[in-house]
Amino acid sequence: MKTLVRGSTALALLMFIVSCSGLLKKKGEEDAGLEASVESEVADAEPEPAPAALAKNEGDVARFPDETKLDGVAATLQRAYNVREAPPAGVVIVGLPKGTAVTQIAQRDGSFLVIFDDPKGPGTKLMGWVHRNAFSAVIQDAGPLVCPTGEIALFGDSPFCGKLCSEDKDCPAGQACKGQASKLLANGKAGDGVTVCTVFHPHDAGAPAAVDAGKPAVVDAGAPAVVDASAPAVVDAGKPAVDAGPAPTPAVVDAGPAPTPAGPATDVVAATSGKCPAGFVLVAKTNKCHRSCATGTTQPDRLKNCRNKNPLCIKCDKDEKKVCAESQDQCR
Repeated sequence: MKTLVRGSTALALLMFIVSCSGLLKKKGEEDAGLEASVESEVADAEPEPAPAALAKNEGDVARFPDETKLDGVAATLQRAYNVREAPPAGVVIVGLPKGTAVTQIAQRDGSFLVIFDDPKGPGTKLMGWVHRNAFSAVIQDAGPLVCPTGEIALFGDSPFCGKLCSEDKDCPAGQACKGQASKLLANGKAGDGVTVCTVFHPHDAGAPAAVDAGKPAVVDAGAPAVVDASAPAVVDAGKPAVDAGPAPTPAVVDAGPAPTPAGPATDVVAATSGKCPAGFVLVAKTNKCHRSCATGTTQPDRLKNCRNKNPLCIKCDKDEKKVCAESQDQCR
């Protein structure tokens, strides 16, 4: 009898253990399924990585809601030209020589937004706005430049109308008093350097720039340049790269311009019709006008002649004339 009782007890205990084991296994499987579901939901909720930047300075370049997107058009500069953060008088990013290959990704009025290899950093890209004349072998006179009230005729990389300023509050909404240009004189030559309003702001890549809703931030100087494809003009390599041919027709200048500082605000500017502003010399190696820093007996004294944030006074050309420069190797 005892043996029977013991056998029954052992059988009951074994059945209890098997039952508990099944329950534990089922609960473990349910917990594992729930954990996998939670992990899947967390993975799905993770944000997608941000797209790679088109260029290392993309955040400094102005964009416009009315610009026309281009599908990566390959182009080559037909003349040396400045690339700017905003057209037509924004901060100069770099001057590119004739023959530089670029990719056009947008167009607005008379300027193209281009991407190109950084001349100072192989393997990296820069972007900026360049005037359409950079891609033309022949440039025709755009005709009289008539400026609206409150703006005057100016010259940057080409003639344009702009507003003089001394501080940001002088400028329309979406613009700042950070542009650099020269007055366009009645004889078609560039005069004193002035500070003008320009679109200028850091932004998220692709976000449109805030502009004055009343009118475009840039006033085009006239009809697009016409290129004679059958007989390209022969460009004199000794002349300044931005010599656009005949001097523009005298502009109608708005009376009463605001006071402006004497001379260009930067140390390196483009020549106009082969001539440089007072105090500047034409350097053959760069085809640009450099501010002279020859006066002074010591280097600190000579550096006082330069206006760049980080002034440089170096020797250029065979006669070793001392001029202000944008970099130590600019004349090499």
